[in-house]
Amino acid sequence: MATDADKAVVRRLFDEAINQRRFDVFDEVVSADFVLHSALLGEVRGGEAYKQSVLGLLNPCPDLHATVEDLIGADGDTVVTRLTYRGTDTGGFIRGHAATGKPFEFGAIYIWRLANGKLVELWQEADRMRLMQQLGVAG
Repeated sequence: MATDADKAVVRRLFDEAINQRRFDVFDEVVSADFVLHSALLGEVRGGEAYKQSVLGLLNPCPDLHATVEDLIGADGDTVVTRLTYRGTDTGGFIRGHAATGKPFEFGAIYIWRLANGKLVELWQEADRMRLMQQLGVAG
C-alpha cells in the first residue's frame, strides 16, 4: 500500500504547485526522469517537460483550480486521484480553438507512481468531451 508520505507528495503537487501557482514545488516533487502517459498530450518525458506542459494549461486559464475529490493509496508505490478541474477559458484552453470566455468543470482520474518520495510516472485520463461541450467546441 502506498504510504501517507506518498499521498502527501501528490496532494502537494495539486495544492501548492497548481492551485497556489508555486512552480518551484514541481522541482521538489517531480523526478527528472518523470514520464506522463496522456490521451490528450501523448507521452511527455522529463520533469521539466511535464512542468512546462502544466504551465501550458495554466497560462490560457489563470483561474484553473484542481479539487482532489479522492486520494487513494494503492498497491506498492501507486497513488490514485480523482479530480475536478474548474476554471474559465480566457486564453484558448483547448489547443486549436480561440478563447471562449466560458467557465468549465470536468473530472479526471490520475494514477501516479512514486519512487524515493518523488513522482516518476503518471497515467492521466480526463473528461475532455465534457470540457469541449461546455466551451462550445464540440457537439
